[in-house]
Amino acid sequence: MKGKAFSTIASSVATRSALAQFQRVVAALFVEGKTVALDFLDIQSQSKKSSGKGIKLEFGSPIIRDFKEIQYLAKSIDTQKQKTTTAVTKSGHPLVQAFQDNISDIIKMQEEVLTLLQDHPKVSIPNVVLPKVQTPISKNFEKTLHVTLETHPYLIDHSLLRQPKGWAEIADMEPVIPMTMIFEQLAEIAQAEIEGSQVHKIMNVSVFQWMNVAKPFEKIVKGEWKSNNYAYLDIENFVNAEVLLTSIARPNPTFNLSIGELLPIERTPEEIYDMHMFHGEKYQGITEVSKVGTKGIIGKIKGNGGKGSLLDNAGQLFGLWLQLTLTKDRIAFPVKIKDIEFFGDMHDQEGIFECTCSLTELNDEFAIADILLTRNGKVWCKISGWQNRRLEIDAALWNVSMSPLHNRLSEEIATDVFFFHQAYSRVASWDFILKRYFNQTEKKHHQTLLPNKRKSYMVSRVAVKDAVRNLLKRKEIILVSRLLLKLLLMRSENLI
Repeated sequence: MKGKAFSTIASSVATRSALAQFQRVVAALFVEGKTVALDFLDIQSQSKKSSGKGIKLEFGSPIIRDFKEIQYLAKSIDTQKQKTTTAVTKSGHPLVQAFQDNISDIIKMQEEVLTLLQDHPKVSIPNVVLPKVQTPISKNFEKTLHVTLETHPYLIDHSLLRQPKGWAEIADMEPVIPMTMIFEQLAEIAQAEIEGSQVHKIMNVSVFQWMNVAKPFEKIVKGEWKSNNYAYLDIENFVNAEVLLTSIARPNPTFNLSIGELLPIERTPEEIYDMHMFHGEKYQGITEVSKVGTKGIIGKIKGNGGKGSLLDNAGQLFGLWLQLTLTKDRIAFPVKIKDIEFFGDMHDQEGIFECTCSLTELNDEFAIADILLTRNGKVWCKISGWQNRRLEIDAALWNVSMSPLHNRLSEEIATDVFFFHQAYSRVASWDFILKRYFNQTEKKHHQTLLPNKRKSYMVSRVAVKDAVRNLLKRKEIILVSRLLLKLLLMRSENLI
């Protein structure tokens, strides 16, 4: 068979009896138009007649009438019945007759469905208007995305790590593009392809790695129109999403998201951004925590100047709820979104929004929620399936990340002797430690080491750096104490 096209079918499989598999082989040969000799099986030409018993269908939803496809189906049944009956009566072959029996059963089921449709009380069907947009000029399109701290200066406020004001090495701060900013940009690229369109949905958003902007981030966005108003966009190795456009107004729906039983937990915006969030001013938009429940949280948010900041704050509110209620792996970052549906203009993000986050799924790896944003009593957008990946970041690592001056990972097991116990097993946790503890020169050296040497290098340096910081802090305390004592002495001698 070398060099020839061919198909095969197994004559014996573990999942089926020999006779059953043989029947499939014979049927496959017949379908391919081959002549099959079954004389050795001594099969009677008189096939078993169908019992004529139909299958009663159980419908859990109302029957829909006035559906034009059903009318076409009704007209086609008699025609199909005539065609198949005529074709089969010319052959007494047992395989053909068995095939006819199956077709007869299918037709009977179709007839029963039609009978139910005709006898059931009429159900009204709302008029559904499909989004109407112009036809894209071409099926595929590309655009260069260029993001820098010069063109988008507010991104410095979306840095993963806090550094003292005026810190010279921007890379030590890890400024990254928010997921919300990048999917808004993808939606805008698709929207620009069709004049007069609006973003109806952003779907199946997946982010694969951080988009760091310590250096200019310049990538090609590739787009493909799957239909006149539905596009798939991709930045290779970083993110992809789908965008649905429309040119008509969307009706304002009603949603009811539950947050479960209320919990006695309160946080002010100052406490949130001091203890729980890494975000700087342009991405600090949680203005109020209204209610905290066993299954979610309600608060008020706003866009605060950074692109994507409004929806980023919706994600922050969900992340805050995880920190306030979970006991393990409380820190989580967004990686996927199933669906974002806009009932208003995506670009109209002014004002205060009420944000409700309702947990839908929680496991060791992920936390997933539905999120609703309303403004002045009207739904602006509904997010389904906002997925956060839970990280192995405990209180000690998070506190070091937020305030390294006053916290450490190592334990002082004796006076001035520090031990780092390597409590972390996930790569993401060690990456976080690398970002927090090591400067750019040390990071470059770390990359030159063999993989089996990297962890021991990090462990030893973390312990050393914690020991040095503890010494400096102790000296600082001594210095401050001496200064206070001197001031007290001067005061007692009436010198001040």
